[in-house]
Amino acid sequence: MIGGRLLLTLSLLADMGPLEAQAFRVDLTVANRHLWRGVNRTSDWVGQFQLAGVAPLGRGAFAGGVFESRQLRTTRRGNLTEVGEGRKGLGERNWWLEYRRSVGILELFAGATRFTFHGDGQLGGRPPADNTTEISFGIQAKLAYLSPTLAAHVDLDRVHGLYLEASGSVPLLAWPFPPPVNIYVDGSLGLNLGQGPDPDDPEELAYYAGDGFTHLATGLSVDLHQSENFTAGSGVRVNVGIDDQTQLGSNGNRRNLFFTYWLGATLRPGRLPT
Repeated sequence: MIGGRLLLTLSLLADMGPLEAQAFRVDLTVANRHLWRGVNRTSDWVGQFQLAGVAPLGRGAFAGGVFESRQLRTTRRGNLTEVGEGRKGLGERNWWLEYRRSVGILELFAGATRFTFHGDGQLGGRPPADNTTEISFGIQAKLAYLSPTLAAHVDLDRVHGLYLEASGSVPLLAWPFPPPVNIYVDGSLGLNLGQGPDPDDPEELAYYAGDGFTHLATGLSVDLHQSENFTAGSGVRVNVGIDDQTQLGSNGNRRNLFFTYWLGATLRPGRLPT
């Protein structure tokens, strides 16, 4: 999902309703790849899980959760992987916190994410040595149909540097008759400033090959509301690689375009009293 955590937080705020309530939700997704900020982290099928909750705090709202990505089949030789060749299972688990506050038509947000990896580095996976912490902050304009967002992400531990992303989502159709259906088009553009290789520290982890625009992505998603507490969804996304790292696929092959498609479900168990 484009700006997945951002859209999730907005959805949680909508679920929350009155400020005396707390909301939480569970998201389950199966996708043909794990694509992170334009970079292919796995080229095999993944199952992804996210549990998140939100509660009022001061004049805003505080949200937090955990995200997991698991490879569903054993990694074949040459495929991109987080767990390592010949393995499957948990590749990544991330814990995140975020605070939001509205100022007129704008919404300000700031947060932090702890990225943890569970692969075998000797088999080409991402080992715990790659664990890192990131802080994020940004702004969103709440307009009638388009809610453009600009977010900045700063890595504190392993990568350093700054990553900027502009994103937005536009509703195409809202079918009001049961079961309700919503269709969205979304997009994002990434810009790297310092998260590439460091000539003075070759051992430092890098996400991109160099500074500049990283990728352009656009997608179409469909949400089918089966009930107040359950939504099924599917979608497809086209990722246009600009940076060399966002063009890398299996077996070292490079492509300008990658397609991601997924099926998912969202559970909203309800609100918790304060």
